[in-house]
Amino acid sequence: MYNGIKQNFIEKFFNKNFRYCTLSNKTALIDKLHLIFPFDYSYNDDLSILILHLGDNVNIDFKLDWDISEHSNGHKLYRLNKIS
Repeated sequence: MYNGIKQNFIEKFFNKNFRYCTLSNKTALIDKLHLIFPFDYSYNDDLSILILHLGDNVNIDFKLDWDISEHSNGHKLYRLNKIS
């Protein structure tokens, strides 16, 4: 049952709104989620795992795969490539 919920979140929320977004700071994604997400969530330090808290001790983990590119001036850009 929860696999279906997870897949719906990936396809209808994350892929629609955030897949392939490019950021100079990964925490900008967290700031945006804070504004539009209807559930509590947490994440690890490098933002590779996002944990959705549905209540009643039900949690769904999402793995965030980032592509990182670095410019000649040292500035890094992060692109959200895949959510699984």
